[in-house]
Amino acid sequence: MQRINSVNARPDLNGTGKAGFHDNSDLSGQDATYLTPDWCNTLQEELCNLIEKNGYTLDSNSREQLYKIIATNDSVMALAEAIENRLMTLATKAALQQAIDYASANLQQHKSAKNPHPQYLLASTFGVNLPMTASADTPIADTNRVYGWDGLDGDTNFEVGGVRWWNSKSGTFTFKPWRSYGQFLLYFDFQPQGNGNIYVRTFSQDGTKLTDNNVRTYNAAGYDLKETPLKYVFELPQGGYAEIAYDLSVWNKDYGNGKGSIYVNDRPKSFSPVGYTSTVDFSNKSGVEDAQQDDGYAIYPNYEWFYYSDTTKKYIELNSLSTFEKPVTHIPTYYRSQLQDQLNKELWAIVEVAKQTAALPNADYTPVNTQVVRAATDKDGNIVLGIPFEMRTVSTPNNETLVYSVAFYAKEVSKTTKDSDFPTGMLNGRHTIYARP
Repeated sequence: MQRINSVNARPDLNGTGKAGFHDNSDLSGQDATYLTPDWCNTLQEELCNLIEKNGYTLDSNSREQLYKIIATNDSVMALAEAIENRLMTLATKAALQQAIDYASANLQQHKSAKNPHPQYLLASTFGVNLPMTASADTPIADTNRVYGWDGLDGDTNFEVGGVRWWNSKSGTFTFKPWRSYGQFLLYFDFQPQGNGNIYVRTFSQDGTKLTDNNVRTYNAAGYDLKETPLKYVFELPQGGYAEIAYDLSVWNKDYGNGKGSIYVNDRPKSFSPVGYTSTVDFSNKSGVEDAQQDDGYAIYPNYEWFYYSDTTKKYIELNSLSTFEKPVTHIPTYYRSQLQDQLNKELWAIVEVAKQTAALPNADYTPVNTQVVRAATDKDGNIVLGIPFEMRTVSTPNNETLVYSVAFYAKEVSKTTKDSDFPTGMLNGRHTIYARP
């Protein structure tokens, strides 16, 4: 369409820049506005297009074609329907784009979010790695447990199993979280009943070791001994995994054991969205990578009295022929013997430490701590007994000599610091060493 643009069209008649028709009577010698062929053809085609593009053929005998198109009910309804369809199309496109923008924004938000609930839905759809959080206050409950969780009951944990007296055991559990990373809480109720260690090692996705920490060392034994469960928070990168390793040597009356698992603050919930069949909360595939049981006393040297040096990481022999005048200068950690007539037998043992300030025969032997513990021989009659930790920390402010004594029994016996003599029935006598820290 165009406005009249002949030489005598009246400028700005219909507004600024909008020329129009005028008789120009107010202008001396000026003709009225001329029609031009170009303008007439434009007007003609604009009107004809209204008729032809609505499916009609031009009829030279009719003067109502345009009227019928724009004024009759059928035409009006068709036009209204066309307008409605067009508006719906535009609205649907706008809504779709809005939904796409919203989902995209949420996806970016969930990728870095700390609340894992909505993220697991995204994980099943888009494969997003999800951040976890944990602390020492994370609840120790099945609903927070993620080790070995299959999305159903959450009751899987790792167990050391019962370890007999005199035995040693070590093992490693591997935690490989599924599409999650961040902070995790290791809870390990570890009861070595003697010596023990717990290690946590973390690795990157390609197996590169990132950390290797000894997170707890144990060295104690006694009646009704209960170690405080370990709580340790460790961190994994995306795709990373952890190894929880332990070792223990039992030398108390009870069996060594351990049980634990891994927890997070808010374990993901299960989703099964329409159109997807995958379960999104299968947290990891974990299990015992290696475990070994060292029966007998092969790990200990063939010394009668000895201790373990943390500095050299070796067992050091002590002189079993020590005397009050010539005591050894280190507190014993172990006593070893052999009972040829007691093979694979569980026994009782009395362990006692006393202070002494004068030589025999005027000795002032004074018991400080006496315990009855369980022990056992191997198939060859060998036996190694650990000296309870509290007996290895006796103070000697007056430079007293400490006297350590061990005696084995086939039947249950009792003795306290108030009893002056050891019970009768010792299997191979009373064994004594003098020491001064």
